[in-house]
Amino acid sequence: MISGRFDNERLPVADVRVYLPIGRRWAYVPMVLDLAAVVSVITPLDYQTVGIDIANLPPAEELGVAGRPETG
Repeated sequence: MISGRFDNERLPVADVRVYLPIGRRWAYVPMVLDLAAVVSVITPLDYQTVGIDIANLPPAEELGVAGRPETG
């Protein structure tokens, strides 16, 4: 079962509990549910919240909401 809510813009959101190997901890990340999406993205606010260091990630191959990021 997926438990969720609607955000202020009426988008369906689920607060997903993910395990982060870096720091060996669990964190809740809000995710917009889009059944037509081909890929998923994580926003700067979310990756900062869960402690992901994007400087060490390889270059992104997909075009994101805000354009092609340098890393991702």
